[in-house]
Amino acid sequence: MPSEVALIPSAIVRDALEDFAREVVQRREVSKVDPVADGMAYVVRDLTERVARAERSVQPLTPEQFAELPRIRVTPQAVTRWCRAGELPGAYRGERGWLIPRDAKRTTARAPRRRIRQAA
Repeated sequence: MPSEVALIPSAIVRDALEDFAREVVQRREVSKVDPVADGMAYVVRDLTERVARAERSVQPLTPEQFAELPRIRVTPQAVTRWCRAGELPGAYRGERGWLIPRDAKRTTARAPRRRIRQAA
C-alpha cells in the first residue's frame, strides 16, 4: 500500500509553534531552570527556521531573481529564453511574466559554440 504524505499548511504549523512558544514562556515564569522548556524552545526555533526555508523554496521567482541565484549566474534574458523553450520544468507564465520554481534545473544544456578558424 503506497504511503501518502499529507502537507500541512504553513499557517497551521506557525500557529502551533506560537502555542509552543507561549507554553515555554509560561513554564519559564514558574521555573527559570526547566529542561522541558529548554527542549521546547530549541524545537520551536528549529521548526520555525525549517518552515521559513520551506516557504522560501516553494516561492516562485522571476527570471531576474532566478538569474541572480549563485548556481545559475546568467542573464535574465537567457532565463526567459529557457522558459520559452521549455528547458526549465515547472516554469509557467504568470500575469506579469514568467515564474520559475527556486529549485528548477535546466533540462537540456546546449553544447558550447566553437569558433571556426579561418584559413589564412
